[in-house]
Amino acid sequence: MTNSFPLVTIMIPVYNQADFLQHALESALAQDYPYIEIVISDDCSVDDSESIVKKYSAGRKLRYYRKMQNIGRVSNYKHTLENYCNGEWIVNLDADDYFTDPA
Repeated sequence: MTNSFPLVTIMIPVYNQADFLQHALESALAQDYPYIEIVISDDCSVDDSESIVKKYSAGRKLRYYRKMQNIGRVSNYKHTLENYCNGEWIVNLDADDYFTDPA
C-alpha cells in the first residue's frame, strides 16, 4: 500500500538561539501528523545549540546540519530549503518560535 499523504518538512534554521531551541524542537516533535521530517540547519552557532539538538535526535525523524562558516540568516534559510528539505510541503519554524498546537 502506498502512502497518499504528503511528507511535510519542518525546517528550523538556528544561529545562537540555544535558549529557545529546546521549546521549538519539542513543539515540532509533538506534531501529530505522521509524515514529517524535522531539519535543523545550524549556521555555525557558538552556543549550546548543537548539544541541545543531540538530546532530541536519537530515533527521531530529525536531521541536523551544521555549517562550518556562518553564511547569514537569509542564506541559511535558502540553503536549508534548497538542499536539506525533502517534503512536498515545507514550514519554517524559527528556533526562537514554537507551535502552540500539535495539529
